[in-house]
Amino acid sequence: MPGGLKDDSLSTVSFCLLSHHKHFKDCTPMRFHCRVVTVHFLVLDSCLNDSQISESVNQGKIPKAKVPLAGFIVDNGTSLCCCWADDARAELLLRLQEIAILDASVNLKRSKDRNNAKIQRTLGSCLEKMLKKHKKVIVKNYGVPPDISCRDLELLSDVGNVLSSLEEELLKFIVLNACRNGTLNVIASALDASAINGSNVELPDVYPAHNMQNFWVNEIVQVDPLEEARRLYASLENR
Repeated sequence: MPGGLKDDSLSTVSFCLLSHHKHFKDCTPMRFHCRVVTVHFLVLDSCLNDSQISESVNQGKIPKAKVPLAGFIVDNGTSLCCCWADDARAELLLRLQEIAILDASVNLKRSKDRNNAKIQRTLGSCLEKMLKKHKKVIVKNYGVPPDISCRDLELLSDVGNVLSSLEEELLKFIVLNACRNGTLNVIASALDASAINGSNVELPDVYPAHNMQNFWVNEIVQVDPLEEARRLYASLENR
């Protein structure tokens, strides 16, 4: 899979309408606006050992969770397509750093324990404990957009353990929260679906992205609606 952009950036790659690119014969980067409709595949992995996890929880640090691969169904304004990402780009689409500091008792309807420190009631600490227990967690979403109810999620533990109800609620919250990301400015390259199947991950036998155009995300920037409106207005005014 292609990595980050070497010579291109948001300032040098022009916008395009994906409906105008029916056949993607190369991996030329394309720039487009989109919003996340749902997360249909997700791998979460711990990048800390047991002692580091304990230290992170005790010191109240934002958890270190690695995202080796994530697939997002996005709406680009003309159709639905599938965007794949890893590492920092996947974390940004999932908003992991933002939700890590949220109170678990509020967002997961979890009863508070007076014996727990404040950091142990955050979603970040719940995520760390889950990954410490399961090492790696895989989420497969069989739901078909626009259904984002998370009723058709398959949750798998790398060590074969059964996920608790709290862990299931945490993963559902992560999936649903990604859909509240707003509009994103994305640079991506067309990707052959067979490249995903050959990356040592077992995708669902039936999943929506089979019939969609696939892209590999190279760069992401959150769109400021006010600034975007001003830019569009200035562009129209100068015509």
